[in-house]
Amino acid sequence: MLYHEIKANKFGVIYQKLPNLETLERMSFIAIAMAFVLLTVAIVMGFIWLPKAFTDFSYGDPKLIGTLLIWGLYGIGIIAKKSGGWKGRKVMILSICGFVFSVFSMTIINMFFSGFHRFQ
Repeated sequence: MLYHEIKANKFGVIYQKLPNLETLERMSFIAIAMAFVLLTVAIVMGFIWLPKAFTDFSYGDPKLIGTLLIWGLYGIGIIAKKSGGWKGRKVMILSICGFVFSVFSMTIINMFFSGFHRFQ
């Protein structure tokens, strides 16, 4: 939103209190990197614990595949930022896509497509 306000050369009251775009991008990248590490730990622990918790499970469960896709998407974003030179709008669009897919994974996939991973 701040990007569009700057591009249109009009600034609202809300945007005057926000830090500059470089600071927001740096904060976003730090949060994504920390979340990526924690998600990696959770995935590894889940794959170790899964056979012990469920006798009839499948690694092809849509919830597991969705989690791995989210992990991969954020991993691509981190690599693109660090080695590919991506910055600004490209990274934020990728980040928003990851967030939307995460919400989709937590709601739609869990309600309609998940097998053993259903919370009822």
